[in-house]
Amino acid sequence: MFAVIFTQLSKRDDSSFGYDITVVVVLIELGKLIAALALCFKLYDVNMETLVATLTSENGRTTAALYLIPAGLYVLYNNLTFINMLSFDAVTYTVLSQCRIILTGIVFQIFFKRKLTRMQWFSLFLLTVGCVVKDVGATASKRSADGVGDQEALMGYLWGAIQAALRPELAVLLLQQVASSCAGVYNEVLLKQRSCDIPLMMQNVYMCFNSILFNLVALGVMGKLGSLPSLIVEVASQPVVMLVVACGTCYGLIASVLLKELNSILKTYAAAVEIFLCGIASHLILGTVIDDAGGNDQEQQQQSYDNKRSLLFPSGLKTEC
Repeated sequence: MFAVIFTQLSKRDDSSFGYDITVVVVLIELGKLIAALALCFKLYDVNMETLVATLTSENGRTTAALYLIPAGLYVLYNNLTFINMLSFDAVTYTVLSQCRIILTGIVFQIFFKRKLTRMQWFSLFLLTVGCVVKDVGATASKRSADGVGDQEALMGYLWGAIQAALRPELAVLLLQQVASSCAGVYNEVLLKQRSCDIPLMMQNVYMCFNSILFNLVALGVMGKLGSLPSLIVEVASQPVVMLVVACGTCYGLIASVLLKELNSILKTYAAAVEIFLCGIASHLILGTVIDDAGGNDQEQQQQSYDNKRSLLFPSGLKTEC
């Protein structure tokens, strides 16, 4: 939740990011890797020699290869997070991201060959409907404010639904959530099936290492690998962006524990609580306008956001390069 809030705060005045988003993802994965290694020493009472021997054993190499798939999916998901944040505010992004609830239910059944109960599917359906209402409400709210009647307001909702479904940004968001659902369930399979051979934090080491590798390849393809040190300095010089890195690191480790101890469905239910908390935090920190219909006056919201941002970052403190 706070990662989304801080990501929103890290935008420049022209609503773009003043840093390389892939470098931020690399730093998040590096933070998770360092934390996972530290926890390996703390929890499993091993020394460096034993840890290296375990990680490079035949079983360890097999596990590392298996983690290439979820790592690649998470790399796609994490980078698309920043791209989608350019198109949506923090609350709208959080709400629409919950479309992965249904996707997770479908993928969960395929991987674990366990059918969800009718009550579970009904719960997933209600959460998904809530996501749709949030995006559609903006159109209907505007029509209501213009003095449109109930029948026309209903048509406004329907037309808003059509407009929302046809937005190209939603296709990118859907791709991100498909990657999230598949990666989460696949990761759960690995965490549970290989837990007897490889402890949880050691599996996190494989995941983080593979993720860093994929991101470095992406930077190489974009021709940015040579300037990586300067890009890291650029990110490190912005306190808000480093808060994004810190939140992403913590969330990644907590998510792996939830997948190991619970399952993808329960983790998704827990993540749905983020909608309510993000709405409150976004209103208090970003000044996002929230009303009962889900529609926001853009000028009012932008003015409120600028006011809150000016309080957090006085003119003497720059948040962009």
